[in-house]
Amino acid sequence: KTKKISRETSLLRATTHATPVPPFPGRTSRVTITLASLARRISRPALDALSHGAPSSPRGICNSGTHPNRHLRGMASWAPALFGDTLVAEGGSEVKTEDALKDKIVGVYFSAHWCGPCRQFTPKLIEAYDKMLGDPAKPFEVIFVSGDTDEAGFKEYFGSMPWLAVPFDDEKRRDALNEYFGVQGIPHFVMLTPELKMINPNARGSVMSDPACEEFPWRPSLVTDVDEDCEGVNETTTVVLLMEECGDDWDDLTAAITAVAKDVKDAEEARGEDERSTLFMTVTETGGGIGAQLRKLCGLGRAASGVPQLVLLDLGVGGYVKLESKAVTKDAIATLLADYRAGKLELQSPNAAR
Repeated sequence: KTKKISRETSLLRATTHATPVPPFPGRTSRVTITLASLARRISRPALDALSHGAPSSPRGICNSGTHPNRHLRGMASWAPALFGDTLVAEGGSEVKTEDALKDKIVGVYFSAHWCGPCRQFTPKLIEAYDKMLGDPAKPFEVIFVSGDTDEAGFKEYFGSMPWLAVPFDDEKRRDALNEYFGVQGIPHFVMLTPELKMINPNARGSVMSDPACEEFPWRPSLVTDVDEDCEGVNETTTVVLLMEECGDDWDDLTAAITAVAKDVKDAEEARGEDERSTLFMTVTETGGGIGAQLRKLCGLGRAASGVPQLVLLDLGVGGYVKLESKAVTKDAIATLLADYRAGKLELQSPNAAR
């Protein structure tokens, strides 16, 4: 039997990812990741009223790689339905959405001027945008969806940006976009194809780690480091390999978890599944950060020299499973995941937050 966790139980204090912000519907700070907030299933009505009756995906989010409405694949149909007929450009002028986004890879940026982490990420995104501006090999446009509480704040913040924005006075659409893309905290950055298929629902970490834009359009990595990019851990079963003191074995361990991640991704694609059912992450840094909190709250103790540890997190349910074997191999990782999927393993409750 799985166990539900109380709202007060804190799993990870991601202080390196955000700072406290005032409450604002649909734009919650990611200061503290709590089991309750992760397990909570927010009602996500899609853009039915805004998109002329186009039905949503079952979860109200644009599924990775798939249009919510499969028969509407053209930009002409979907860009105005999703973002409105017009967008705001620099200087406050209006542009037609269909014309502005034609044949462009689209980044959707949820942000606000009062958010500290947003003010840190925005300059990085501007650098990337300017770097690719005019490059025919990298056609790119960004749409800002404001979380500001007043128009003055929006205008001041948007005035520093070189891209487009959803009109501030269209609050209904802004809120609907937050719901549609499942935004739980800002800054949040989504990447879409020119046909508005999902490329990456959480691309912020990819942008930050690729200043040269060599990895554009920033497709999700099979394996990420929790202290660099833990996006998606809230909603998706996640296998985490802790190997802080295993420097001599890093290459072999990374190869093992990457091989399992590739097998899982290939199987998902073969089944025609659009969303990733499992994420794979590593912990490589000692000291503070998310990895340290994970160790405390899963009762893993301190990292020991040459001893990797493996945990499976299912925060949507509210718990974790540890690999009991000391041998962390490809087969061991795959078996842990398979046994959990088969219902052979029981989730454990995390220790109370300290």
